[in-house]
Amino acid sequence: MGIGVDIVEVARFRGLGPDSKVVAQFLNEKEVEDIFRRREPAPTLAGRFAAKEAIIKAVRSGRPGSTIFFRDIELRGDDQGAPKALISCDLAGNYQILLSISHGQEQAVAFAMMVQKDDAYERRPNQDNESDLPRGA
Repeated sequence: MGIGVDIVEVARFRGLGPDSKVVAQFLNEKEVEDIFRRREPAPTLAGRFAAKEAIIKAVRSGRPGSTIFFRDIELRGDDQGAPKALISCDLAGNYQILLSISHGQEQAVAFAMMVQKDDAYERRPNQDNESDLPRGA
C-alpha cells in the first residue's frame, strides 16, 4: 500500500538527554525509558527517529490525506527483538506496518512498508513453516 525510507546522521542525536524537547517531540515515556537505559543512546535515538519518519512516509503514500505524527507511533521489539510499530491514530483499514531499522556509529536508516493484512495467510501458532511449501521444494 505504501513505502517509506529515511536516513539520519547519528551525530544529530548525540548529547540529547531524556528531558530534551527534541526527544519529547518524537518519543513517548516508555520509549524514552527504554532508550536511555542504554550505554550509548544516540544510535538508537537516530534509528527510532528514522523509523518513525519512514512509517509516516509509508502511511502518507499508502493512504494519501492521512494524518499521522511521531507521537502516534510507538516502537517496540517483538519476542525476537524485531522492531514492531504500534499506531495510535485513527487510520481505517486492514493493514500492518513492516519495519526494518539499522544503524552504525555515523548513520541510521529505516525502511517501512504498509501492507494489506490477509487473514487467509496469517500463520496460526500451531502451523509449521513447511506446511505451505509445495512438495519437492
